[in-house]
Amino acid sequence: MTDKIKKIIPVGYKPEKELWIYCSVILMAILRSLFYFISYYSAYNNMFHDYGDKMVLIENITMVDFCNIIADGTFDVFKVAIFIFLAMIGVNYGYHYRDSKSIYTMRRLPNKYELHIRCIALPLTAIIISIILSFALLMVFYCHYMTVTPDELLLPAQWEKLWDYIIYGGNR
Repeated sequence: MTDKIKKIIPVGYKPEKELWIYCSVILMAILRSLFYFISYYSAYNNMFHDYGDKMVLIENITMVDFCNIIADGTFDVFKVAIFIFLAMIGVNYGYHYRDSKSIYTMRRLPNKYELHIRCIALPLTAIIISIILSFALLMVFYCHYMTVTPDELLLPAQWEKLWDYIIYGGNR
């Protein structure tokens, strides 16, 4: 696998180190998103009075909207990760102008896109993976919210509120 990675990173970069950096950033984003469960169960438990051995539902209460639960920064590290990956494109291009000035060698190669492939491919792949993972986690969290929360405690139009939050950032 490292041979395939060597073809899409700047010459001189160590593939193991590059993979470690990208995987670490994505893993941190995934781990931070799992804090959703803490937010969810905190909101869920706030709907009950604790009488020692018995939990009693508070009258006339509803569950907090799903978009409010994820608004506590559940996916913020994915945004930071994408920013880091975009910055890595600039770092990769800058690398070719340092010390050995490998930019001159890259410009003489038969494939005129080789420089761009080596500078953009891995960060772009990481960005796409981050977007797919964040969307998949969002759907998992939404399914969890809708299946675990009792129907009588759900406010209507959760799906519409979620898309309103995604598109407008909740500022509509």
